Amino acid sequence: MTIDQFIIENKKKITANVGFDSESSEDVDYIETFIKAGIEDMQENGVSDAVITKKSLVIVALTQYVMDNLQETPGNYTVSPIYTANVQKLKYMVVE
Repeated sequence: MTIDQFIIENKKKITANVGFDSESSEDVDYIETFIKAGIEDMQENGVSDAVITKKSLVIVALTQYVMDNLQETPGNYTVSPIYTANVQKLKYMVVE
């Protein structure tokens, strides 16, 4: 599975997880932007594409990433320690 396929298959689930309407194309498109940013952040922190597309923990981490970013207040943004811990776990996971 590619990253794009992963996004297509999971964007409605993550949209619903963060409390948005997963049947609204507007809401799903809005949340998809955050999902892509979260995946880029994971990749920049050493998480492989294989892990991103195959491990369930990625859905949890991306949900947390999106929630963190939705609550952004100018000058007051913080990254959840849960997200950071999950990215560290994912970084060292191996896909067989």
